[in-house]
Amino acid sequence: MSRESNSLYKVLLSERTRGTNRLFTITSKEIQTSLNGNSIKSEITKNQYLEIKKLVENISLEAISKLESPSTKRFSDGALSTTITIIKNDKEYKSSDFDSGNPPAELKSLYDEIQKLTATKKSK
Repeated sequence: MSRESNSLYKVLLSERTRGTNRLFTITSKEIQTSLNGNSIKSEITKNQYLEIKKLVENISLEAISKLESPSTKRFSDGALSTTITIIKNDKEYKSSDFDSGNPPAELKSLYDEIQKLTATKKSK
């Protein structure tokens, strides 16, 4: 891997539907959780951040905007419409929309790790 691949600034997971807007922002220092505009911040451990970073490095960032969603429940509010945005080396890479809980295969490991990190934040 090149030296540039060592730079990861933020990973954002956005989930939305009518009446609900959740945004999780992960940096090397914290996880910021926003639910319908109300935000809280919590710490992230170095190991948690390194795991996120490792998973990002296994994704072809240039291709994530073209990944196809395996389902379409979000079109009828049957699922939250979800995107993952990765900001690395001052460049933003945004996935195509997918149903919450059913990401494209290429994003599944990263999505699952983000869900694990944010699970306690959603219920608060």
